[in-house]
Amino acid sequence: MGKLACVFFSGEPLKEYSHNGMTFPVFLRTILQQVYYESLGFYNNVFGAWFIRKRWIARHRKMMEDIDAYNALIHKLIEERKKNPNDKPCLLNKLLKQQRDDPQNAMSDEVLAQNFTTMIVAGTGTSGNTLTQAFY
Repeated sequence: MGKLACVFFSGEPLKEYSHNGMTFPVFLRTILQQVYYESLGFYNNVFGAWFIRKRWIARHRKMMEDIDAYNALIHKLIEERKKNPNDKPCLLNKLLKQQRDDPQNAMSDEVLAQNFTTMIVAGTGTSGNTLTQAFY
């Protein structure tokens, strides 16, 4: 599902973007697994997400560093696409065109990155829940 969202958003599967030897879709899956595991964990349920964001525990530090690296990859994609626009029919190109044509009413790069993340996470969760309910 992450690969499909990558293609919808950027027009490509983003395999050339990698972190620690993992392609973007694999890296994204790893982060989603970490976040899911921690969201059900003791520290999140007792103290809340602020505790995880403090990075006091090694696995929390690793997860937050991975999230920072993920955000850097997304911003790198946006910057590269701004410098080298293409004609692929994708959401990112349409939003970047709006940024160029009407900067007053356009989304910032940060909002673009957040929307991409929302699409990925929303698509992953709803698809997983739908399949679970279908087979249950």
